[in-house]
Amino acid sequence: HQGIRINAVSPGTCAAPMSLRPGESEADRAERAKTENPLGRVAEAEEVAAAVLYLASPAAGAVVGTDLVIDSGSSA
Repeated sequence: HQGIRINAVSPGTCAAPMSLRPGESEADRAERAKTENPLGRVAEAEEVAAAVLYLASPAAGAVVGTDLVIDSGSSA
């Protein structure tokens, strides 16, 4: 009743340096993702940011208690 909404965004592997294994290149990571993720790719930072912006927007005004998982289908 106070207009407070609590939600979460849980990103999986994203196209960022921290998702690279030691000695792995971005091309290597892309190949690895083809076999590890149902979508066959890692998420882009813009995709995670879009989820955060949605949850913070008036369009999600009735969304409460949601964990929006952005992991290219890894946890599906």
